[in-house]
Amino acid sequence: MFCKNCGNKIKDEEKFCSSCGVGAGQVGKSDLPADSVKKEVRAIIKCGNCAYIGPGEPARSIAGIILAWLCVLFAPIITIIYFAATHKYRCPKCKSTFLGVKNREGNFVGQSGAGRVVIVIVFLLVGIAVMGILSAIVLASLNSARTKAKDAQIQAGLSSMRAAAEIYYSKNLESYSVASDCNHGMFASSDLSDLVSNVQEKGTNVKCYANGDSWAASSVLTNSTGDSWCVDSTGKSQNGTATESNLKAFCSKDISSNSSVEDSSDSMTNEEYVKQVVVEAKKQLTLPKKTDENTTLTDIVAEQSTLRYKYTLQGLDLSDYTDSSFNKKMKPLLADDLCKNDSLTGFLNRGIDVKYSYLDLETYKSYLITFTKGDCL
Repeated sequence: MFCKNCGNKIKDEEKFCSSCGVGAGQVGKSDLPADSVKKEVRAIIKCGNCAYIGPGEPARSIAGIILAWLCVLFAPIITIIYFAATHKYRCPKCKSTFLGVKNREGNFVGQSGAGRVVIVIVFLLVGIAVMGILSAIVLASLNSARTKAKDAQIQAGLSSMRAAAEIYYSKNLESYSVASDCNHGMFASSDLSDLVSNVQEKGTNVKCYANGDSWAASSVLTNSTGDSWCVDSTGKSQNGTATESNLKAFCSKDISSNSSVEDSSDSMTNEEYVKQVVVEAKKQLTLPKKTDENTTLTDIVAEQSTLRYKYTLQGLDLSDYTDSSFNKKMKPLLADDLCKNDSLTGFLNRGIDVKYSYLDLETYKSYLITFTKGDCL
C-alpha cells in the first residue's frame, strides 16, 4: 500500500507514514505506486500553539514572493528583509507560525526564516558586483583605445597638411598666404579645407597660422595629459603648439605652460622663473635663427625680471632712425604679435618685462623696444 499524501510505501501494520508522518487513517492508503500519486507534498509541521501535527500551509503569499524577488533588481535589502522576517509555513488550523518542521531524521526543528534564500541573494549580489567591476575594467580599456585611435587620427590629419600645403605653395606663386586662424588663407583652400575640417572635428583648440613663407598648425590631443601635436613648414611633427612671432609661423612648445617650469613657478621668484624659461626655450630653438631675410634671432637672455630677445638686422637702411623713431614704427607691429601670444602675455601679467633689442650690422646702431604689463591691456 502507498501513502496518499506523499506516495511512500506503507506496510499494512503501520499506522503512520514513515516519510511524511501523516497517520494512515487520516489520509488513507492507495494501491497505486508512488509515482502515480498526484498530491502536493507539503512539509509536516508540529504547531506549538494548538499542537496540530500534519501538512503545513504556505505562510507567504504568491504576490509577496514575486514582489520580493523583483526587489532584487533595485533594492535587494528589501528581499533579504522580507524572507528573513517571514516564515515559510504556518499552521492551517490556528494560522500560527510558531511551529516546528519535520526534517529528514524525523525531528521537528524551528523554521529558519530566510534560510537558503539569503545565501542565494548574497551570492547573486556578489556575482553582480564582480560583473560590474569587470565591465568597468573593459570599458576603461576600450575608452583608452578609442582615445589613442582618435589622437592617431589627429596626428595623421595634421601630417597630411604638409603635402597639401606644398601643393598650395606652388600654385600660389610660392607663398603660403597669410592666416591667423583655420578658416582663412591657405587653410580655407580646396587643398587643405577638408584636412582642416577633419582635424577640427576630432581635436580641440585647433590653431592655424600662415605668413607668406611659413605656416604651422596644431591641435590639443584627447588624452588626459592635454598635450598638443604640431606640424609646420620646416618639417616638424612633434608635441607643441602652433605659434606666430616676428612674422613667422612655427611649432613651439608652450613655454609658459611647460610642466617642468609651471609645476614649481609659484615658488620661484620672477628672476628664477625667467632663467628657467630661457633654459627651456633654448632646448627647443636652434640659435641663431633667421626669422626673415633681414632679421636673425641670435639669443634669448634672462636679465633679472626681464626676458630679452636679441636680434641683428642686415640689408636695411636705418641711418635716419633714432631709438625713438624706431620704437614708434616697430612697437605697434610687435604688439600685434606679442599681445596675442599667451606665453608672452603670461610673462607680462606676472610682472616680467619683455624686451626686443636690435643691432643694425650696417651702422652698428642698437635699438631697444620694451613691453610691460600695461602695453597689452
